[in-house]
Amino acid sequence: MDRCKIPDWFEGKVYSKGGVVIVNNEEIKLDRNALSLYHLIQGYKIIGRKGHIQSIMGIEWFRNNYPTISLKLFPEGYTYKVSSRNYTKALRDISYKMFSKNN
Repeated sequence: MDRCKIPDWFEGKVYSKGGVVIVNNEEIKLDRNALSLYHLIQGYKIIGRKGHIQSIMGIEWFRNNYPTISLKLFPEGYTYKVSSRNYTKALRDISYKMFSKNN
């Protein structure tokens, strides 16, 4: 059973099962929604887009829903900078997508 609902802005693949990730030699069990978001965030890190808005919002989602686990998964948080103009535009785009899905 999923502990938390996947956010409306999430556009990645939602897995059918959870799994275990290994961080600093520690196994961390994640439900399917948490694992889906974790892999999205890691994917952005791998391609060098750590500051992508969905990556930032994904880390925030973890902080709000899995505070203890988020400290283990993302000890660095999101210390990179995002320009306020890009952040505002991205939030507006995401809000539009959420509104469009619900209507």
